[in-house]
Amino acid sequence: MACKDRNNLPVGLLWRRVYEVTGGGWQRRGAAWVTDVYAYHVSLACNHCAQPICVEVCPAGAIHQRDDGIVLLDSQKCIGCRYCEWACPYGAPQYDKEAGYMTKCDFCVELIDQGLPPACVAACPVRALEFGPREELEARYGPLEPVYPLPENDLTDPALVLTPHVASTQSLPPPPPTAAAPVQLGLFGRTTTRSDLETSDDTLYRPRTPQKAKASKRQGQEKRGEVANWEEVGGE
Repeated sequence: MACKDRNNLPVGLLWRRVYEVTGGGWQRRGAAWVTDVYAYHVSLACNHCAQPICVEVCPAGAIHQRDDGIVLLDSQKCIGCRYCEWACPYGAPQYDKEAGYMTKCDFCVELIDQGLPPACVAACPVRALEFGPREELEARYGPLEPVYPLPENDLTDPALVLTPHVASTQSLPPPPPTAAAPVQLGLFGRTTTRSDLETSDDTLYRPRTPQKAKASKRQGQEKRGEVANWEEVGGE
């Protein structure tokens, strides 16, 4: 809520999301029934990765990384093609349909530059969130270990440190069909890989071409009276 309030996000856009991961069931062992049910939560926003795929795939150059590692998106340059949404395995870039461009967590960069914590960190009542130089956090908590259901760290090298829930470090069985489905990250619940950026067998959704994206963004801007013509926003 602190994130939505500070950034005035519309309904449906969540830059920070808390996922509930559940699964397991009951198994019969001799005369007894034992359970391996598990449940825990994972709070995620943009991880401001050291190797951000979103920066690599953006055809408009709308996403860039500062020297301190913070990844920022320039909505004035974004053409709304949604390639970054497709590529990011954490679901960080989110499309604002009304505005016609992508949005994402900016790590409350204005607060950071003032020496203040991000809104989500300041608002967390149980102090489950922390921020700071990656080296300091890793020295305090250890490097990021694979936590189900997050993708492998070497995909984007996320600037993320987690103290894993005990259940996430166990060998977890897949949830039964009747159980709540675990969080699914990436395109259609599968982890995006770098090879996916070149070829994909998915037919349910493909990012729009830059030409179609530009036309869609222009229509949205003209509808809101923001621009008189496309050339004023740097389009082709």
